[in-house]
Amino acid sequence: MVNLLMIDFQKAIEKSDERDVQKVLKEHPDILRKALHKYNSSYEIVKSQFALGSNYKADFVIVKIGHESMENIIEVCLIEIESPTAKIFNRNGTFSKKLNIAMRQIDDWMVWINSNRETFLNLVNDLLIKSDASNLSSIPRNPTLLIERKIIIGRKYMLLDDNNARRMAIYANSQKSIEIITYDRLLKIVKN
Repeated sequence: MVNLLMIDFQKAIEKSDERDVQKVLKEHPDILRKALHKYNSSYEIVKSQFALGSNYKADFVIVKIGHESMENIIEVCLIEIESPTAKIFNRNGTFSKKLNIAMRQIDDWMVWINSNRETFLNLVNDLLIKSDASNLSSIPRNPTLLIERKIIIGRKYMLLDDNNARRMAIYANSQKSIEIITYDRLLKIVKN
């Protein structure tokens, strides 16, 4: 049996246009849910083009209320999509221009969130209320925010062993809150 989703996603990646990739991911949010988030839950909400005030916009956000037995936690995964053909690292191991821009963008998101916590919580609350995927009517009082930031960029074949070590170091040094992911992880989900 032909996996039409795999064919569509592969075509979007080969076109190297992030808008085509975003379109497939918006139509099939389970790809992101399974590839990027630790938990598969009916309380996870995926939204594309999530505005953070008037200056910033995440390509996607995944929101989950509660963490294991703790209901007073909001997990938020903010996702920046770059081109599947974008170079991730330069030959000398430094960030490529595209990765530098994406890293600055996700840092700007955190600065905005830290400066606008109540506004951010209201945005998340609005998302929960508007979502059919959640039976929650609002966010918990005084919640703890766990925020992850993911950058999806390039392909695995573009990485050298040193590059993988750098990606893992970024993930570890950020207390697992920043992760650089290649499109191959998403393709693996689509193929299964």
